[in-house]
Amino acid sequence: MSCQEENLHCSPHGSQGEDSAGTPSPGTGGPARLLVAEDNAVSRRVVLLQLGRLGYEADLVSSGRELLELLEKRRYDLLFLDCLMPAMDGYKVARAIRRMEGARRWLWIIAMTGAGLAADRDRCFESGMDDYLPKPVRLDALRRALERALAALRRRAPEGRTHVAAAVAVDVERSVEDVSVSARLPRFDPEMLSELREIGGGRGSALAREVVALFALETPLILGRMRTSLEAGDLDGVRVAAHSLKGSSRCVGALQLGGLCERLEGAARANARGLAGSLLGRITVEFDAVLGRLRVFEAEET
Repeated sequence: MSCQEENLHCSPHGSQGEDSAGTPSPGTGGPARLLVAEDNAVSRRVVLLQLGRLGYEADLVSSGRELLELLEKRRYDLLFLDCLMPAMDGYKVARAIRRMEGARRWLWIIAMTGAGLAADRDRCFESGMDDYLPKPVRLDALRRALERALAALRRRAPEGRTHVAAAVAVDVERSVEDVSVSARLPRFDPEMLSELREIGGGRGSALAREVVALFALETPLILGRMRTSLEAGDLDGVRVAAHSLKGSSRCVGALQLGGLCERLEGAARANARGLAGSLLGRITVEFDAVLGRLRVFEAEET
């Protein structure tokens, strides 16, 4: 998705942004310019809604190559970067950006990833990223990340990264706790959709239905990519698709589906084709169950 398909200019806008404080963009005196790089349509839409609730708009790209091409033409201050995109993942993208910048860093990079372990956080920092948000991204965690970024943009000092890493560790620990208890939670966690309703304010129900409809539309396409990749013996393709569905499932509160996708991601990484096939079958069944629950939600919201 190109920037032209969504909001072209990033700015805090007061009607929705009473909780935010804009930071001047270096050299312009205007608001900070934000960019989101995310290949999953559901995750992309949710993070835009969350940024909007905090008073910000952002440009969008859906691949690493598209991102690098855009950065050659346009300057941004803050990038939300999905770590696992097809063809060129976020780690490679971050390293390419730092080479592009040279000695002086000007772009603050916030990683977004469904992998919530300390080792994953360290890999992000080693790749040149500045901050880290575990998925599903919660509104409070996003607000804290923005506060850290805006403070760093004001300072433009490298020593700020030490303090960011310490603060991020708290968010990572919370994310790991959430994942560890997910097996004991019900198939469907209504809190995620409740948060979407709250983010949308007066249009909350309509926006939540929009995200649910997008999930119902996109998931069969992702499942199709999984099957095609598995049949071709392309377990890396299975892994990437499983990671994508894991993120969008958790965005709508489908915890068990997200957990199965995480297991499939691990099986594909371990080259366990038989286990991957078994898990894909379970994921298909679980998606049908989740879809039924989401249809009930849509009916209740109309």
